[in-house]
Amino acid sequence: MSGTTWAAVGTPPPTNSGAGETNAPIVRATVTGELYLASMIRTTPSTYHVTAARLEAGEWTLLGGPLVTAGSARDFDVLIDAGGALVVASVEISLAAMTDPLFTYRWSGTDWQPPAPPLSAMPSMSYVVTPHLLLDSRGRWVAVWGAGGTHGPVYVARHQP
Repeated sequence: MSGTTWAAVGTPPPTNSGAGETNAPIVRATVTGELYLASMIRTTPSTYHVTAARLEAGEWTLLGGPLVTAGSARDFDVLIDAGGALVVASVEISLAAMTDPLFTYRWSGTDWQPPAPPLSAMPSMSYVVTPHLLLDSRGRWVAVWGAGGTHGPVYVARHQP
């Protein structure tokens, strides 16, 4: 790769973007080359939400508003599903319920659709950490996450549409 260079792709989305509490921004590409970017925004001094953008004509265009169901986001991951849609999994701190469930959102092309009930730290742990998403060989979403902290158990779940 001698002689190659890096070139900026678009300008950053017009938000208070950053790494949030524990995640760095994540970029994904579809098989047709569309680029998506997900990152955290800080909406108050102690509240974070995940936002996503798509590169359109050299500019990052935000997709809907911040993703939030339960409270402040802590961890997230993204994937491109078998239909080419962006899917975001966001761990959201729910202080009222004293849990941190994992919510999944799918971009329909016009808005965010929560496709399934949230995953929790099964069976008795109170919070989810470091979620990861992937597609299995049949195009189904698979989530893996830790529960109860860095030394807690690891769980795997497959989305059943």
